[in-house]
Amino acid sequence: MAIVKMKKITVVGLMSERDALIRRLQLLGCVQVTENPLSADKRLLLTAPTTRAAELALSVSRMKRALELLNKYAPVKTGLLPNLPLISVDDLFSADTAELADNAAAKIFDAESALLAKYAEVGKLENAKSALLPWELLDIPVNVSETKSVGFKFGSIPAQKDLLEFEESLNALERTAVFRAASDNSQNYVLVVYHKSVAEDVSGVLRDYSFNRIYLKDVKGKAADNIRAFDEQAKTVKSELESLLAELKSYGEYRSAIQLRYDRLESELAAETSKGLLLDTDKTFTLTGWVDLPSLPKLEDALVGFTCVYDLADPADGENAPIKFRNNKITEPLNMVTEMYSLPAYTNIDPNPLIAIFFPAFFGMMFADTGYGLLILAVGFIIRRKAPRLRGALGQMSRLSLLCGIWTFLWGAVSGAFFGDLIPTIAKIVSGNSNAAFDLPKLIDPLADPITVMIISLVLGAIHILFGMGVKFYLLCRDGHILDAFLSVGAWWLLFAGIALLALSVTPWAAVAGAVAVAVAPAIQNRSLKKLGAGLASLYDITSYFSDLMSYIRLMALMMAGGVIAMVVNMLGSMPVMGNLLFLPAFIIIFLFGHGFNIGLNIIGTFIHDARLQYLEFYGKFFEEGGKPFKPLSIKTKYVDIQNVQ
Repeated sequence: MAIVKMKKITVVGLMSERDALIRRLQLLGCVQVTENPLSADKRLLLTAPTTRAAELALSVSRMKRALELLNKYAPVKTGLLPNLPLISVDDLFSADTAELADNAAAKIFDAESALLAKYAEVGKLENAKSALLPWELLDIPVNVSETKSVGFKFGSIPAQKDLLEFEESLNALERTAVFRAASDNSQNYVLVVYHKSVAEDVSGVLRDYSFNRIYLKDVKGKAADNIRAFDEQAKTVKSELESLLAELKSYGEYRSAIQLRYDRLESELAAETSKGLLLDTDKTFTLTGWVDLPSLPKLEDALVGFTCVYDLADPADGENAPIKFRNNKITEPLNMVTEMYSLPAYTNIDPNPLIAIFFPAFFGMMFADTGYGLLILAVGFIIRRKAPRLRGALGQMSRLSLLCGIWTFLWGAVSGAFFGDLIPTIAKIVSGNSNAAFDLPKLIDPLADPITVMIISLVLGAIHILFGMGVKFYLLCRDGHILDAFLSVGAWWLLFAGIALLALSVTPWAAVAGAVAVAVAPAIQNRSLKKLGAGLASLYDITSYFSDLMSYIRLMALMMAGGVIAMVVNMLGSMPVMGNLLFLPAFIIIFLFGHGFNIGLNIIGTFIHDARLQYLEFYGKFFEEGGKPFKPLSIKTKYVDIQNVQ
């Protein structure tokens, strides 16, 4: 499959039909609207951002906030693989639903504001109560005011100060009294009553003992009475809080309407944002963008219904048109792998079909277990059955798991692994003989014959690398650089073939010819003998190819590592059961935990190493990155699926 060809489109139409045309393009979902290049001309005005766009952005934010509040106060269990409702475009843009959602959002915001106010009120009451708690046992009004001759000071001294000495120091002044209120780990709370004739002496003692005066404002009467009043008020407010929480929870019935409203607003905002990229006059507008070639007929049919003219052109030289892959059921899941690296340049090639065999085959070799393969397949089938319209990376991953599961099963059959050596282990448990021998048929045994596995890994690696070079050869020929293809790629192939013949003791001359071809290639390409030195230096790149080839030994390493861990798990599980089936539950627990751990660990490691082989050893031979994704104006929804969009 190739990268889909793009056409640059320019449409000039009537302003009176602009909104209808934009809506039609959005329903088609095949045109990426771009900023008009003529907008750089100061004499031409780009359509100004509309007030409508700002209103829509605000409404989207409101719906998003309303859903966040519902998820907080009225959560629902959606399951790991929720099936989104399937609706029509008319249902999405229903005015009745919009009004219902807007009213519901307003109610949610009002309820939340009231809720926050009640929380603040509860906090205020609790703070007021906390300030009075140290004085709860004091049988004196906390708002007692000083008289003409008597002063009152509420306060505390640090717990490390001697309270008894403090009291004695004040009592020694006469005409003073100290009332203990409460104590905690850090403070002693006291009320000091004194005659104003000894005020200065009292202040001196208070300073010596680090007295911290406490002002109890806006409180009348005894602390205990106020605490009881605060508790009653808090009880009332908390009851109101419960009512508000119940009210917010009841608004969960509006979740679907708000979600629908959110998706509609997002689509309307996308259309309105696209209008901001147009050039317009009082009577006409100009739209520029990209359309994928397969969608061109339906676009032309749609434009027939409007009073407009349009022009189509191929991308100019050096112009990086957006990237869209032409996918089928096999290559589509691999988009996830390529997009994690980078999209190819428009003039490059779609790499997904090229790795459609290599990626799952390498994955399967590193996993190599029929039991694990069946589990991966089962998970993929369950996800596809439970959520057939699952989108995004998770949907691609579920489909990719089917390919990887098949190859894991096949490689497991080749190596005779079923949850490691589970079958032989069960045979030993049943027979009670730890020396019983029962092996599944296998073509290769990774543990008994690792050299064979290593050779297979290197052969697969060589095929992978040579195939990548072949893609480079094709691209050069496609672009008319046939001589460069033979000099930059063919020369290396000749050298590799010569090295192989030399290793097989057939002839050394093919290797010599290949080395000469590689050395003189730059001089021929540049038509300059000065490049002969660079050609000789390029022979050193043979070490780079050798290093790339050695990277494929990781196929053997992970294959053996996973198999060894599986065998160890089975051995540990069988030890308590051997000769005593009463311990069979222990075997089941160890089996489930151990193999679950092994699968989880291997999925992560296998995927990473497999991707690395594609990105570095394969893509490095031909891949030119820098592509930008094709993002057509379309109806993109988060909470619903749309049927019959066009």
